[in-house]
Amino acid sequence: MDIIDVIEIQNKLTAGIIGKKLILLKTVDSTNTYALNIIKGIKKIPHLTDRNGAVVISETQTGGRGRLGRKWFSPPGGIWMTIILQPDLKMQDLSKMTLLSASAISETLVNNYKISVNIKWPNDIYCNGKKLCGILAESEKVNSFTYVLIGIGINVNNDFFNDKNDHLNAVSLKEITASHINRNLLIAEILNEFEAQYIFYSKTLDFKGIFKNIENIMIY
Repeated sequence: MDIIDVIEIQNKLTAGIIGKKLILLKTVDSTNTYALNIIKGIKKIPHLTDRNGAVVISETQTGGRGRLGRKWFSPPGGIWMTIILQPDLKMQDLSKMTLLSASAISETLVNNYKISVNIKWPNDIYCNGKKLCGILAESEKVNSFTYVLIGIGINVNNDFFNDKNDHLNAVSLKEITASHINRNLLIAEILNEFEAQYIFYSKTLDFKGIFKNIENIMIY
């Protein structure tokens, strides 16, 4: 069955920080909003003593959000998740989180799934001219701590049909590869790659090194 399984994801994680706590929901308005309520203390999660690196995942979203208030269609079969970070970075360096996320996702898709993608500035990933993934990074200061919430939406095994309720310019990974995708494996692969790039950037602030790897797939 195509269900998200926390244990299966964690068994495939090599990351030491990102994903150490996975919060799985059946449905939610928005994983970014849910994560925001966690860091504000509105939503209490048992045994969550350190929010840094926690990941909120939901099977569906009823009010998924994109940039500029755009709605994000989030049906069953996709990956809808938010990474909670408490970075030790200056504000100007936090602005790189969206592209760093796009880099990690693109590297995963290209290397592990052998597909060609483009990053549409600043936060979308396209394949064959259709939208495959969207990223929404938001920062919030709570009790003198600055958090970054990285919302990631990926069309994986969800289908699209030509009616008014669907995004006609969207595509899923299943459609591209013509095969069913193990979402648990994909989630783990993305979190592993993201942590590697995030740690590298946090230690070196060398964004040029990361950007160099993706500049050839950028479209504006």
